[in-house]
Amino acid sequence: MEEKPDMNRIESDETIYRPDDELSEKDLIPGTSKVSQSTIDNEKGACTSIRAIATAPSSAASQHTATSRFTHRQKIMITIIASIASFFSPFSANCYFPAMQLIETDLQIDSNRMYATITVYMVFQGIAPSMWSYWADHRGRRPVYLYTLCLYILSNVGLALASNYIMLLGFRILQAFGASSIISIGAGTIADITSPEERGGYQGWYSLGFTLAPAIAPAVGGLISKYLGWRWIFWSLAVTCAVHWIVLFFALPETLMLGCKAKALSPTSASSWGDWWCGWSSQKHRTSIDSRASSNASTSPMTCAKYKDVLALAMFGAFQYAALYTVITLLPAIFRDGYNLDTWAIGLTYLAMGFGFIVGSILQGYILNQDYRHFGMGPDPEVEYARLRWVWLHAVLFNAILATYGWSAVWQYHIAVLLVSQFLLGVTSQAMFNALQTLLIDLFPMQSASIQACNTIFRCFFGAIATGVIDPMVVHFGYGWSYTMISCLLLASRAFLVVELKYGAKWRKERELEQGQVDDTLRVARGACRV
Repeated sequence: MEEKPDMNRIESDETIYRPDDELSEKDLIPGTSKVSQSTIDNEKGACTSIRAIATAPSSAASQHTATSRFTHRQKIMITIIASIASFFSPFSANCYFPAMQLIETDLQIDSNRMYATITVYMVFQGIAPSMWSYWADHRGRRPVYLYTLCLYILSNVGLALASNYIMLLGFRILQAFGASSIISIGAGTIADITSPEERGGYQGWYSLGFTLAPAIAPAVGGLISKYLGWRWIFWSLAVTCAVHWIVLFFALPETLMLGCKAKALSPTSASSWGDWWCGWSSQKHRTSIDSRASSNASTSPMTCAKYKDVLALAMFGAFQYAALYTVITLLPAIFRDGYNLDTWAIGLTYLAMGFGFIVGSILQGYILNQDYRHFGMGPDPEVEYARLRWVWLHAVLFNAILATYGWSAVWQYHIAVLLVSQFLLGVTSQAMFNALQTLLIDLFPMQSASIQACNTIFRCFFGAIATGVIDPMVVHFGYGWSYTMISCLLLASRAFLVVELKYGAKWRKERELEQGQVDDTLRVARGACRV
């Protein structure tokens, strides 16, 4: 009978197998005196893959161990820290809008070049997560948090000192590169500490950081630029982020199990707050095998888009994000030209949509938890239905409100009509985003940062296109017809939601079955490994 290896020993002993170990013929196949070199190489590869699987738990039991490492109070603290960190990227984008005219005057540039800085920011907002999220899923969350926020602080100092358009554009790129990946890494952090049945609620509270930012950023940016000048927007961001960087350095534990020392697998030891250093220092002790993901991990976030359900969800979210960003981008022009509001007042108008984001985030988090308990658990869970059950309703409402909003701007209805429309657009859009993000994490819990980065890439590139197109579109067609056409295009894109609801469960089960067969093959090869 084949002797089964002790998996506990595999998880706790870091010196059992190293890639530079020479495996003898006797070690590989007992009782055989001669083995071909290709067989030896194949067995080495099998041992490497098995070692990766052993260090990267993917079963339900392993995930329960991972999420139970932290107490409820610690989960709340981690969620707060991650949420505050996610605040900076959208705040940087939205506090910029009320001060655009002041920056144009100060640096002597036209509005087209100013809009170009927004487009470039969004492009790099999509590129950056594809680079950082891979390291967050393989090296840990803490190091990436600290590195990227440090870049963000430096970029804000550069923006505050910018004296020409080249400096403004260059440091905006660095700002996007430093801050934009934090949201996807934060989503991975929440996935690390939560189980599926509680994930919707924590995801809702976590998303308050990057949904609260659009609510207050324009008002704060307008106030600062009016009384202190636009440069103090970036000085304030640099100082605030530096303070949070210090808090994060001392208070945020490493939540990713992969790469931590084996004692972190024990709930009693891992829940100790003293293990926070693991994610920062473990790079010194990690072997080349530990730097690899499990056998099913993607080498790039964009490879996640090869899965049909991921592509459908990403495309649905990208069209939705692009439509929303056309509203955000043109809001200053609508209220400045049609209602004669100054910079400070324009900033205050963003509060309506921002509070809609907050309401949609909290309510949808509660609904997601309830629906998952009813439909997402059991022997044959309906995960897709549980997460997307109400998305179609939000989608229809958003389309109708968007067209109404455009014509309200043309006919210059009372400002309250536009503000209420913005609030409802915020509620419906954020409810959809939360549902999509939570489902993506459910589908790939061990690659949560990478899957969110893939989603971010689609969203930001579509948003960048929308930002570049909407201004000339309004010039030619006006607000009413422009938003009506956008609403019609958005309605056509809802087909991705229909496809996901109909075929998503089938695609997920096929992927799980295929991955299960791969894992079974590797387990058969485990007997050839030296234990």
